[in-house]
Amino acid sequence: MRTERPAYERGFTLIEMLVVLAILGVAMMLAIPYLSAQIQRSKLLGAASQVTGLMRLARLDAIKNSRCAMVGITLSTRKVNAYSDRNTNCLPDADEVIAEVILPNSVTFETPAGDKDAASVQGFSVWPGNPNMAVFHNDGSIDTTGAFRFKAAPLGSGGANYLEINVAPAATARIALRKWETSQWIENDGVGAWKWK
Repeated sequence: MRTERPAYERGFTLIEMLVVLAILGVAMMLAIPYLSAQIQRSKLLGAASQVTGLMRLARLDAIKNSRCAMVGITLSTRKVNAYSDRNTNCLPDADEVIAEVILPNSVTFETPAGDKDAASVQGFSVWPGNPNMAVFHNDGSIDTTGAFRFKAAPLGSGGANYLEINVAPAATARIALRKWETSQWIENDGVGAWKWK
């Protein structure tokens, strides 16, 4: 004589398991492009935010120590370095590095117009043989206004995103993080001014 098992003791059939696995597979396929784009965005925003902090650190160092402080990019190592001018020549030396930011592999020095590496730096002071650099003075001003610009490589059919750290005007050296939106650089107003691709 065969007795029926209660419902709570029954297992799942093979077909039920396959249906659940298929649904999970479709959900993962839909989520991967979105997650990849979010990771790219986070890398770009993280690198740009770190460089913004580096610029503020250099400016503070110039005021605190009553000497020049510089921020420049080193293309060969994909770094942005802050220097404290200990020998008072207003030029960066290897032993004067106070902080650095290394760019993630998917973030490059590039502008929306396609200018890359040294050409991506807009304005700032000339650093012979290197990309232009930001030079802060002991009163907190900057020698020449300018911007460092960064690009996150596009994924799939999405477009590229660009951020810049802009320093202007010269007298106050206001440091602002801005994003390229269609035809201009804009700051985030905290209510969704930035649109990510």
